[in-house]
Amino acid sequence: MVSKRPEHWRELANGGSRPGGAGGFPIAAYSEFMPPPRIGRKPYGTWTFGHLSEAQPNRWRVTTREEMHYLRPGLANIGAQLINDLVAVARGNASHHIGAMHLEGNPYWPKALAEAAGGLKHERFLTLSPLALSRTQDDKGRVRWTLFGGSQEGPSSGFWRGFYGPNGKELAAPRGRAMLARLLSGVFDVSPASAKNLHRTGMRVLPDLEDREFPSWNNTPAPAWMSELAYAEDEDIAAVKFVLTFRPFAKLPRPIQSAYLAGHLRLLPYPGSLVFWGSPHYRKLNQTLPDAIQIPLLQSVARHDGNQAIRVPQSGWMFERGKGGAKEHGAHLGPLRNSFRRSHRWERIERNDDTEGVVREQGIHKVLFSAHPDDVGLYDKPMARNAQVWSHSFEALLDGPRAGGAEIQAMLERLKAGGSFGYRMYYPPMTIGETPVFWHRPLVAFRDPKSGAINTLTGDFNGYLAAANLEFWPDIEAPAEADPAPPAKRPALAVARAQAELNLRKLAGARELLGVARMPLSFTRSLVTTGKDYSLETWLAHAIKTNAASPKLAAELAKSAKTVSPDTLKLGTALTFGRTATRAYEVDYWNTIAFLSAGDYLTKNNADVVVDPVTLKHRDRRNRDLDPLG
Repeated sequence: MVSKRPEHWRELANGGSRPGGAGGFPIAAYSEFMPPPRIGRKPYGTWTFGHLSEAQPNRWRVTTREEMHYLRPGLANIGAQLINDLVAVARGNASHHIGAMHLEGNPYWPKALAEAAGGLKHERFLTLSPLALSRTQDDKGRVRWTLFGGSQEGPSSGFWRGFYGPNGKELAAPRGRAMLARLLSGVFDVSPASAKNLHRTGMRVLPDLEDREFPSWNNTPAPAWMSELAYAEDEDIAAVKFVLTFRPFAKLPRPIQSAYLAGHLRLLPYPGSLVFWGSPHYRKLNQTLPDAIQIPLLQSVARHDGNQAIRVPQSGWMFERGKGGAKEHGAHLGPLRNSFRRSHRWERIERNDDTEGVVREQGIHKVLFSAHPDDVGLYDKPMARNAQVWSHSFEALLDGPRAGGAEIQAMLERLKAGGSFGYRMYYPPMTIGETPVFWHRPLVAFRDPKSGAINTLTGDFNGYLAAANLEFWPDIEAPAEADPAPPAKRPALAVARAQAELNLRKLAGARELLGVARMPLSFTRSLVTTGKDYSLETWLAHAIKTNAASPKLAAELAKSAKTVSPDTLKLGTALTFGRTATRAYEVDYWNTIAFLSAGDYLTKNNADVVVDPVTLKHRDRRNRDLDPLG
């Protein structure tokens, strides 16, 4: 019997919640097991709905702060590492973390592509496939977007869903064409004007093929308007410059393969970027270990535990010496990461600081499984329940979040035999009720063949969030334009000119208010913004030297900065004294203060409202009053 598809997220929140009372929410110590962030009913009886909306149940709100401070920097960090691995694989270098055995029998890395990839000088190694992201929490109570690896829903669904809206309907054709045009002009040497006519530019599209091992993959069709870009088997291949397809390279039409290998056309994405979904060994492991197909991509990204990007849990291989076992780890399996940096609360570091550089480094075996009395302290309990482990033959050995004492003991017996064991630290994803939620967000990144710089594009392709059969449209509050450059990277001259203009307006306004032509030097200094590293004189000299200020502006600033005795100032007519120096004004002033402090607008701070039960007894709202007051 097929279960009914939920129409509203509240169905998951209500239907999947545990019952209240004793035993309803078993919670282990955070140093032993880190539970998922919960959306819906909380263990202490309250409810939280996070970024969901009752009125718009198919949207998931992503704040500007999340997008600009965490997600975009995180995507850039992940993209740089993945493309460096792809370049190393293409050139035959041994520095990548993919593992040679995962390229053998991989449908996305056939012999023809492997032999030619290193010689494709024009290749930009464009990735378009989605990452699996979710929010997890750590032992400091921080809830952050976390990388789980490649999307378990396949290498193409996140990209194609970008052409559909929150109601499952296709976006308007002009909008979809504009998205593809921006992709072409942003990655390749195609002018924005030329990219507007996709067919004339030479863009063609090939639909996905069925994957028999994963029948749920490749089920999102290209939008109907893309039929105008469909590749025709009998058309002149010389007119084709770009082909958008997620098919394995060996299953592309022969003319397209030949033209690509000869450097006459570009494939979007780079066909080798799909190898993370093609390892026959992780495909086998996925049958017994939930979502194991995420792991190959995760192992190419180094652990990141800082608070200014996407969290990346550690993943790799550990090697244990045992009786009659292998003498060393086989690099063909994947990267050896035999130690783990672990923090605890006695370390005097700020809550939002990166802990990796200051914490202790311990053997991964000890971190996961040690039950020695010296190790099982308040902050050093074994972390096996936040880990998944498998053997060198890709047999699932431990699924930590679902394991009990018997499973962990059986894992310890296997370790005694020695050998290589794959693992990933697994912090459970956020849940609605008991249903996990993943964001399948495409990573749009490429390498500039001239400079070698790795660039990440954001804004157009944001994928979708999924909880069981329920999908959400990411409603990102970030501005649509490109990220503003950080202050250190903005042109110094432009900043100096803007600062000079601001200072001129402030000084002119002050002279007009006071009715004087010159002001005391001390007063001028208090008005002028020069930056903490400059005196007023130094800043003026720099502004004139760099032509940040026009000659007229420089003269005005210099004139204002001349020393004037305060005794020579003649104050003009008072502007407000007559209206404010009255008893009526004083009473009105303090009544306003009383209203703001104890009236309708109580929560005027920009911090989150405290929502514990005691506080809620005295309040009837959960939202801040800062915006209504403004």
